[in-house]
Amino acid sequence: LVVVVVSPGRSLPASEMFFFFPSHFFKCLTYFFFYYYFFNFPQKKNRISFFRYQPAGGSASTSAEVVYTPLKNGCMCISRGTAPIVDCVTQVALGEDAYDYIIVCSDEAREPAILAQAFDEHETKPEVTLADVCPIDTVVTVVDVSTFWDDFNSKTSIAKRVGPLLVEETDERNIGIADVVTEQVETASVLLLNKTDLLSQKRLEGLAAFLTLLNPDAKQLRTTHSGVKPEHMLGTRLFRGVEAAAESPGWSQVLRGRTLPRTPSSKMAYFVFQARRPFHPRRLFDLMEDARQGKHGFRRVLRSKGVVWLATRAEKYGLWDHAGHEFTLDSGGVWFWAMPDGLWPADERVRAEIKAQYIEEDDIGDRRQHLVLFGKDMDQLRIEEALQRCLLSDAEAALSPQQLGSLEDPFCEWYVEGLDPEEEQDSLVLSPPDLDQTLVQNALDLKASEA
Repeated sequence: LVVVVVSPGRSLPASEMFFFFPSHFFKCLTYFFFYYYFFNFPQKKNRISFFRYQPAGGSASTSAEVVYTPLKNGCMCISRGTAPIVDCVTQVALGEDAYDYIIVCSDEAREPAILAQAFDEHETKPEVTLADVCPIDTVVTVVDVSTFWDDFNSKTSIAKRVGPLLVEETDERNIGIADVVTEQVETASVLLLNKTDLLSQKRLEGLAAFLTLLNPDAKQLRTTHSGVKPEHMLGTRLFRGVEAAAESPGWSQVLRGRTLPRTPSSKMAYFVFQARRPFHPRRLFDLMEDARQGKHGFRRVLRSKGVVWLATRAEKYGLWDHAGHEFTLDSGGVWFWAMPDGLWPADERVRAEIKAQYIEEDDIGDRRQHLVLFGKDMDQLRIEEALQRCLLSDAEAALSPQQLGSLEDPFCEWYVEGLDPEEEQDSLVLSPPDLDQTLVQNALDLKASEA
């Protein structure tokens, strides 16, 4: 991966324009803007450092080594990985020269949350992270509106598109292009809609409405040649931290009870599917396979996500994740129903919120189906009927836990780090995502003290 650092060493007038050019491979590119100002060096105010990275030696490069290559104007190339990028930013932030801003131009395969999380975890000294020294100010995703739908509807994996060396080295998933595009949009604090002159007004408004559903809080800017004034990018303080970014996607906001803005003229909409009965795993698996082919009304569903309860997995919940043609159901965590009372949050208000979702009858607890689906011209009734058919019948719901556990289940095994004996690492117990992920911190502290 290549990181380019540019330090102009001059003041930038407010009228000057920044120009961003998305990759030829991938029409959705993310930029990170870090606010970094030394009050002891006012004479160097408004110095800016640019980082950009891509494969060293071109896309045909097969080297997995980290390579630093000096370029013109104080630039630097980094061949691979998140860790070298963090190290490079640290060197610049703590170096002799003072900068107001450091701009990292991410490659097309990068998931912004991974890099942002790395800033939160990297310590520059004991108990001081890089995010403390050099906090992220803005995350900007450049969207090529003329090709966005081609990428979003692609069935190609990101590794096949850009090459395996550009995929996060710790990521073993065969992640699709649609997943990366969606994550880049949902994490951004600013969406730069570029090449708007190549799209009709009707199609542009439809895309803008969909991006608003994906990330309601992101500021949208429309350009024709990626030209944008610096004040829209620098010093905005729009990025409010990793935890806040995790709650910014539209699906997360809907699951937490917020009503999202809609644009009736675009026909983009969403609805929520809820049920308090588990899915039969075989029927749900078959539905997801059909949904990949656009059957049962899912051709009009563009994005969906939420919490799933399988009959064969009483204690753990699954995370349904769908973007474009990609459907996955992975391990999410443990229901509060399965946790001892001592592992619940100590805050009475939080406990009341959990109890509000409880159904004591039939020992259901907080277990449920809770999905939000975004799309255009969706046949809501048809889709809901398809999901309802996956729920247990009355006869199946009357089966004993042992009998339910013996139902055919084609999904992969779910592991929760820190709970399963197969997992060696200690980690956190995850709570359902429509609750604040920080709510179980007291429970985790209690668990650690008991250990």
